[in-house]
Amino acid sequence: MILTTDKCVLYDDELWFVNIAGNMVCKTNVNSWNTEVIVKIPKKYLGYDNFTYDCAAVYKDRIILFPKFENWILDYNTKSKKFKASEIKCPELDDNTQNGNSVKFRNAYLRGSKLYLMPHSCHKIVEYDLEKMEYKEYTQWYDEHFARYGWRDINLFCNSLYSGNCLWFLCRETNAIMKFDLETKKTQLFFIGDDSCQFTAFCEHEDKELALWDFANKKIIIWDKVANQVVKEITLDSFNLKDGYLDYIKIFSNNGIILAPFLGSHFIVMDYDKNEEIITDSFEKGEYEAYISSVELSDNKVLFVTQRGIDNILYDVKNKVCEKRCFEVKDCDIPVDFSAEALVNEGENNRSLRKFIEYVEML
Repeated sequence: MILTTDKCVLYDDELWFVNIAGNMVCKTNVNSWNTEVIVKIPKKYLGYDNFTYDCAAVYKDRIILFPKFENWILDYNTKSKKFKASEIKCPELDDNTQNGNSVKFRNAYLRGSKLYLMPHSCHKIVEYDLEKMEYKEYTQWYDEHFARYGWRDINLFCNSLYSGNCLWFLCRETNAIMKFDLETKKTQLFFIGDDSCQFTAFCEHEDKELALWDFANKKIIIWDKVANQVVKEITLDSFNLKDGYLDYIKIFSNNGIILAPFLGSHFIVMDYDKNEEIITDSFEKGEYEAYISSVELSDNKVLFVTQRGIDNILYDVKNKVCEKRCFEVKDCDIPVDFSAEALVNEGENNRSLRKFIEYVEML
């Protein structure tokens, strides 16, 4: 059976992820490409069938999951095979939990023993202490910026990253970018370009620069975050920008720029200096439009993860070669004592993954 996911976390040559449909924590070795199911998330932490959690980090012998539509940070110990749950409430989303647009958190960043959850619609940035197994909330930024400008209440941010000991957030449907300093815990808002700009994706370009994708004007803006000034603009009107491609992209700037769609079925690699297209590749779509996320691997490779698609794309930046990969499990041992509810009986743990999922769905 082919497993699908939103995002992966790379740790010691292994990709960790939560399967969308089965709510299972899995890992794939990037050398052998073998996939294992590690644990099924207990039913008591599941209020929805799909899109419940994403993998935030692997820390020592633990796997930390952050909530999308659910209400807990889950901390799974691979030795004791037990979950510790920390409830996290977002009352501002109580009326929007089923409209598909109110994902609480979109990303996470691990710094030492502190894990930072980056909001999508939730009105808080969360700092989770992995040693104390407790968290703090930072909420002052919402009133300082979003409430002040009368911006939307859900889908606050469309992308986020870590750079220079700060978390950076793109404010959806605006030309604003918010900085959250990890030392002072204070925020600052920057407006880049003119009011026509709408940034939907960005990445680090050099030590002091960010490359931002302007969805509205089809251009990349290189912004000096220290001097707070635009240093270069790259217009992409001549490129093969299909409708799906325009919704949301992720930019990389390693030996060129890779433009990857959030909604669509292809990505473009362009030469940064020559401003010309190098390669365009596509992946098969599943039953629905294929969303995409990405993770940078070693050896100058990038894995593009198709959320509901059949294939993932492994792109070799140096050699400009694409390979299709999938997360597939044929037969595996399902852990018996992985939750208090014990969804399978002793002696029944050598069933195939497909039969196991069918069994779980019948409960």
